[in-house]
Amino acid sequence: MSSVNVYTSSTSAKVETCRRIKGLWKYRWLYAFMLPGLLYFILFKYVPLWGLMMAFKNYQPYLGLMKSPWV
Repeated sequence: MSSVNVYTSSTSAKVETCRRIKGLWKYRWLYAFMLPGLLYFILFKYVPLWGLMMAFKNYQPYLGLMKSPWV
């Protein structure tokens, strides 16, 4: 009969989490430099798509934008 270590999976999960946090912390300046570019694309490229979608919807305020039927 083989003995199975029940703590292996939780210990390896803790090690993996710690490794990921250290990796995030190591490259924190890279993420800080990426943030303005990501915010730019979200604000000026993706947010206007809601207006484009609204142009093709039969908007009804009580249903909201997502549940209103298409034209």
